[in-house]
Amino acid sequence: MNENIIFLLKEVTKVKANAQKAVELGVPEQCVNLLETQRSLTQNDAQRPMYLNIVTIVRYTGRVSPMVAELYHEKKIHEKLIVQMRQSMAGNDLQRLKLLELKTASVVIDALVALMEQSETILVECLDGHDGASGFHVQTLFILAPQMPLADPMILASSIDGLRVILENKNTRDRYIKDVVEAMQKLSPLLQYLSSKKYYQLYSLAMLHTPSRAETAIQAPPLGMLHNRIMHTAFVPTRAKIK
Repeated sequence: MNENIIFLLKEVTKVKANAQKAVELGVPEQCVNLLETQRSLTQNDAQRPMYLNIVTIVRYTGRVSPMVAELYHEKKIHEKLIVQMRQSMAGNDLQRLKLLELKTASVVIDALVALMEQSETILVECLDGHDGASGFHVQTLFILAPQMPLADPMILASSIDGLRVILENKNTRDRYIKDVVEAMQKLSPLLQYLSSKKYYQLYSLAMLHTPSRAETAIQAPPLGMLHNRIMHTAFVPTRAKIK
């Protein structure tokens, strides 16, 4: 599949009606084929944007219905995503990761979250497994960024969203809520993001994701006038999690 077509599909499938049409045209099957056969997409940094676009299409089509999520489950796409997430978060030291790996982990988590919301089977397998089968324990990775005094806003937002899905599900909430709250020191790291000091620091990190990074020296606007998409992405789930 042409990389320009993949980029276009990534953009148009943001809209659920378009994602539904893409499902009808067999786009999920094509995404599966690419992820299974084009291993260089993850191994070559120059091709990583194409990989991230494919994963984002998986996210947008996977949230269309449980049936689509099951298609991805049958092909073990969630397992492939977890492998890539672990590789991108190697060493579990997010402060040492390159910007590309932070972005990769964030995009992969977003796709996993979409699949976990649509399929409880995927959700359980991503956690501790079921029927005696060992799971992937992704909650241990989701907790890393929210625990940090200051985290990259993209992976922070994605990680919090992953924890949200775990804690909103009635069948997993009771099992994990105590561990999450204790690991996050009763949400104290997240509460600090609502302070003015952390807001300006987070804004500087968000500007690193701009195409030229030319905006990194720009003074952050007052919170009420904030229009940066990455910052919005970080603040919305943070506030929701605290509530």
